[in-house]
Amino acid sequence: MTAATDPGARRRRLRGAAVAVLALALTTTACSSLGRTAVGPVMYESAAKPATHAEADAHAEEGQQAEAAEEGGGHLAIAVTSPSVKGCHRLAGGANLVQNGTLIDMRLYENDDCKGAFTYLGTSLEDRVAPDARPWRSYSFVH
Repeated sequence: MTAATDPGARRRRLRGAAVAVLALALTTTACSSLGRTAVGPVMYESAAKPATHAEADAHAEEGQQAEAAEEGGGHLAIAVTSPSVKGCHRLAGGANLVQNGTLIDMRLYENDDCKGAFTYLGTSLEDRVAPDARPWRSYSFVH
């Protein structure tokens, strides 16, 4: 009997592949929770036209990096690198567009305290507020 026709060998290969996929899935999700950061950037376009680039500084939390660049119309494009997976995060000045470049899904809120109704934003997706809707003011991670 050859390895190609041996049912035991085939089962071992399938079991090995299943273990590898499971290990990869656990590593991806567990690393973000254990490291206490959402690996990757959260990027957003400010809803209000700021007077200065201080919004990026106001958004940055301990151990995080925030960068701001002025976009057309005077709004800021703000990127927060690897924010904490725990707690509620404010979107300085509110946000009309949010891009989730992290490995963890997010919830976007219209208030500053991450309470009430939310918009769900999956990993690697972006969302823009509807016309005449209030901007998002905070976000939290699903963990």
